[in-house]
Amino acid sequence: MMRRRFLAGLFMAGATELHRVSARAAATSRVKPGLAGWPSDAEWANLKQAVGGRLLPVALPDLADPAVQKLLGNPFYVRE
Repeated sequence: MMRRRFLAGLFMAGATELHRVSARAAATSRVKPGLAGWPSDAEWANLKQAVGGRLLPVALPDLADPAVQKLLGNPFYVRE
């Protein structure tokens, strides 16, 4: 009986943690270029100045380029 109670408690603790992790993941959202909340050009300029000019613009790759398609098809590809 003790083992059954222990396993039930262990299961409930795991289920509670799993629910908490999934709720936290659902609450996280990312802002993308063109959407509300994306910084304006002036805000990017302020950030660039704040980091001493070490800010590079976001550049979207040309997905029609075969070389880009080959790189994106590689699950181990990491850009420098």
